[in-house]
Amino acid sequence: MSIGPCRNINVPKKRYYKAYEIDRIIPKLETILDHIRTCKGRADELATKALNAAQSQKTTDVAHTQVLKSQVEFLLSAVQDDVDQIYALGGVAKDLDEGLVDFPGRLEGREIWLCWKKG
Repeated sequence: MSIGPCRNINVPKKRYYKAYEIDRIIPKLETILDHIRTCKGRADELATKALNAAQSQKTTDVAHTQVLKSQVEFLLSAVQDDVDQIYALGGVAKDLDEGLVDFPGRLEGREIWLCWKKG
């Protein structure tokens, strides 16, 4: 699944995080990533149903396909909103399936990425 650039959010001022600061927002990250996983799973199910309905020649399946496509779009929009929330917290979603989020940090004067993975 491809996630586009963040939209309609306040871009946080560039800052560097310490591990203990990230520890404080882990519960929020876990909630967001759980929601992403749920939405993506349901979107995958509905996309498969929409594809099957689209391949059918029945007239009634055309309307059903449109409903399914609308539901998939809504769920993917919710995923994008969640990615935007991660960004607003200062993180960069690196891998949604793995639950990988990076935060900019500093170590001995060098810029580094502090990586957090759900689980």
